[in-house]
Amino acid sequence: MYYTSLALGKHNGAVIKWQGPTNGQVTLQLDKKRPDEVSFWQHYFSVKPGVYTVVVTASGAVDTTTFTVEQPTLAYEIELLDEAGAPQANMGYKIRLRNGHVITGQLDQNGYANVSGPDFENAKVSFFELADHDWSVGHIT
Repeated sequence: MYYTSLALGKHNGAVIKWQGPTNGQVTLQLDKKRPDEVSFWQHYFSVKPGVYTVVVTASGAVDTTTFTVEQPTLAYEIELLDEAGAPQANMGYKIRLRNGHVITGQLDQNGYANVSGPDFENAKVSFFELADHDWSVGHIT
């Protein structure tokens, strides 16, 4: 979140410009306040991960800042249990990400793995030693 403090003076608008992987500009029309009255406002806009420069202009005053938007990281826990609830240790797994990349690994001695990354949304998990119809998704939390 970015905060700025600019006096509106005679004008009741502020211009916000941003440059980075996503560029844009918006003009906000704000309620006119008394000169001694402080007002707060906020505006949200969608951006992609990367480094941004934001310039806010109001009544000739300018405020500039640079910030970084991080790529969100999703974490998943994989646990493989048999029908009796016993962990299936050391089973190999494959995760196909939405961008087409494939990650492979091996469950630990407790039949468990913790994986994370920026592109794990809608990832598809499979196990080398099991056909797709031999296992099913249990609890998703």
